[in-house]
Amino acid sequence: MKLRVRAFGLTVGVLLGLALCLGTIYSVVFGVGRTYYDYAWVLPFLGRNIFGIVYGLVGGLIEGFLIGAFFAWLYNRFCTILYKT
Repeated sequence: MKLRVRAFGLTVGVLLGLALCLGTIYSVVFGVGRTYYDYAWVLPFLGRNIFGIVYGLVGGLIEGFLIGAFFAWLYNRFCTILYKT
C-alpha cells in the first residue's frame, strides 16, 4: 500500500496548524502557556497574541506539510525496497 505524498502531507499540516492555532488561542484566553516560551527555539515568532495565532496556523501548516510529505515519501521508498512493488 502506497501513501499519497501530498495528501498525507496536507493532512499532517492541517492537524499541526490547527493544534498550534488552538493552543495559542487557549494560551491567550486563559493566560497559561509557559510551554510556548520553551518552544521558542523551534518557532521563534510564536507568541501569545493575534500574530502568534496566525503564525501558528500558517507555520504549522507549512512545517506539517513538509514533515508529512517526507514521511510518506520515506514510507513509499521503504515499501518499494522491502516488498518490490
